[in-house]
Order: sequence, then C-alpha cells, then structure tokens
Amino acid sequence: AMGRVYLSRHPELGYEIALKALSAGRGAPEAVRRRFQREIAALAQLQHPGVVAILEAGEDQGVPWFAMRRVEGESLGERLAREGPLAPEAARSLGLQVCEALGAAHAQGILHRDLKPDNVLATPDGRYVLTDFGLLKDLSREASVRLSQSGAIQGTPGFWAPEQAAGQGHTASPKTDVYGVGALLYAALTGRPPLEGATLFEAVVAATEQVPRRPSSLVGELPSELERTIMACLQKSPEDRPADVEELAAALRGEAQVSAKARGRRSPILLGAGVAVVCCLGAALWVAVPNATRQSHEPPLLGARVYGGLGHLRVRSRSPRLRFSIGAPLSGARGSP
Repeated sequence: AMGRVYLSRHPELGYEIALKALSAGRGAPEAVRRRFQREIAALAQLQHPGVVAILEAGEDQGVPWFAMRRVEGESLGERLAREGPLAPEAARSLGLQVCEALGAAHAQGILHRDLKPDNVLATPDGRYVLTDFGLLKDLSREASVRLSQSGAIQGTPGFWAPEQAAGQGHTASPKTDVYGVGALLYAALTGRPPLEGATLFEAVVAATEQVPRRPSSLVGELPSELERTIMACLQKSPEDRPADVEELAAALRGEAQVSAKARGRRSPILLGAGVAVVCCLGAALWVAVPNATRQSHEPPLLGARVYGGLGHLRVRSRSPRLRFSIGAPLSGARGSP
C-alpha cells in the first residue's frame, strides 16, 4: 500500500484521529510522493459527508503525512467478513450513499478508481464514508496523465474495471467509478468480487474476457431491477455502462432503468493489452527480486520509537493542536467528515 494509517491521539485534548503516512518513507520514488500529495490535495478539496475529511497535512523527517478525523465503525470489508452479505435494501442504501459522494468528487474533476469494501467505512448509524483516494485521477490536471501512464496496472484485482486491468488507466472516466460501484454492490450482496483469478494473469483475463455470474445465482433471489443495475455497471465497454453516478443513483432509487446493452461482449483489444502488461510486469519483478537484499536501512517510520508493539511519536505540524502520539496501525483509514 502507498500509505499506512495509524490510530493517533492528541496528547492534551485527547481526541482520536487517523494519521496516514507514506509507507516508503524518505526513500519513496518521486512519482509515489506526487501521488500521495495529490491524495492530500483531493481530500482537502472535497467537502462532503460521504468523503473522509482531512484536518491537516505536513512532513516529518522527509516523510509526508496527513491527519483525518476518525470514523467510529469499521471498514465495509470487515463488516461483511463478520456479518455476511448485506440485505438488498441495505446494499441499495450503500450504493446511493457512495454515488452521492462520488458525484461530489466527479464534480471537482476527481475519480476514485479503487472502490472496494476495504475503502468504504461503515458507521454504527448506517452511514458510509469513502476513503483511500490513493489512486485518484484529477481530470482537470495534465499531471494526472503523467501519473496514470498507459501500461501501468492500477486498481485492485477483482474490483478493477476492464480498462484498468488492461493497463489503460489513463483512459479512466467517471464510468470507471460506475464500474467500481457495481463491483462494490456485487461484493456487498455476495461476499465476493465479481471476478477472481488465482494469479495476476488470470485476474486480467477475467476482468477483460469473462462475464460475472449474476449475484442471484450465488445468494438466491434478488430484486430484478437491482441485479439488472449492477450487471449494467459491470459491462466491459464503458459506453455500455450507466452514463454517470447520477444515472446510476436514479436507477437504484427506481426512478430510471438501465440495461446492459452489450451484455457478454468481450474485448480482445483489452485482453491483448492486459496480457502485454502482465508480461512486462513479470519481467520487471524478475529483474527487481535480486536487488531486494540491497534495501537501504531507513529509520523507523516518521522516526517513531516502538514500545510493546506501539509506536509513539510527536508529529511536528504548523498547528500546535496537531501534535499526536501515534499508536497501533489501523487496518483502514478511520477518517470522518
């Protein structure tokens, strides 16, 4: 992961926050540092109850970090693992809340591109909050093209859109996030991603070639319009998906209907591109493995000292209220609006 999230506490005021720091520390490549900074800029720009809110950002000993208010609850992935799939109406509520948050992001020219249960925080009162914009794309900036180059696989296998699996992330659009919402709802209803593969190659082939099974074939009867909407989101070609998250939300509310216009249509171009990317990635890993023993010995993350498995740190910040003691790493960014 690009960043690691820690549960943190203000030493005087006592309230908890989530602090995310760049995992690679001072040795991170410049492109990774720029992507981390773009996540900070995006979160600072997005002011919406459904998007994790940033408090402040800074740098300590050359390591960038940012602080978020902690969300009481857990990731949707954790909830699904503990309680099992959501009921159809609960999944519909999830989809509507995520679409609303994404609509705010898209209005600012920002795509998420990594929608999955682990990147959605679920609160005890039924709210859902988007987090982890580490793969965001800023449609308004030329820099986003340079940081999302053709041939780079981005996203999470099983949840990524076909264009991402094929290494064509530079072509991402709001319809990439529409696919992500469909994949998220599929997992919420079934407990599994739409498509899976035992290896990276199999995951790419699945994303670009295979048609997901209908959710009802895995969990039994579901509302037909809900299943139809999800399957429309999961179309291989972006042109065959709902136009945007607003149209998707209208379908989830029952105000409009969407249909899979080219259900099952396969994309040999995407498959060929994906296979080429996997081959290149495999070659790069083969070359890189011998160098693993020559890692530099960086000091602990953010200079933290470790006592009994917990790191303790005073973070220097522009604001005196943001000097935090850092505790155990969190499994997800517990940010709050």
